[in-house]
Amino acid sequence: MNEGGSLAKAQFGPGETTEYRPLRSIQSVGGHWRGDVRVSVTNADELGIDPPPVVAGRTRQSSWAREIPTDDTPTESSSVWVELALSRT
Repeated sequence: MNEGGSLAKAQFGPGETTEYRPLRSIQSVGGHWRGDVRVSVTNADELGIDPPPVVAGRTRQSSWAREIPTDDTPTESSSVWVELALSRT
């Protein structure tokens, strides 16, 4: 896991995954959050990789009711995270 550092410093190879957690946490109603991950390799030419590797990403995909009552639901601190997986090809 790479906490709070640059993903450029994260080291993982083909067929491996790594998890990244920024040092900052977020406040949300009831601790609910979800995200979308978009990953691209921006320096494939510099690394001599052709074609650029496929890097899949995922993060929390929680769902909740259509409405969240905010009057009686406290905010909670949550750690945001993203998991990256590098393909073998």
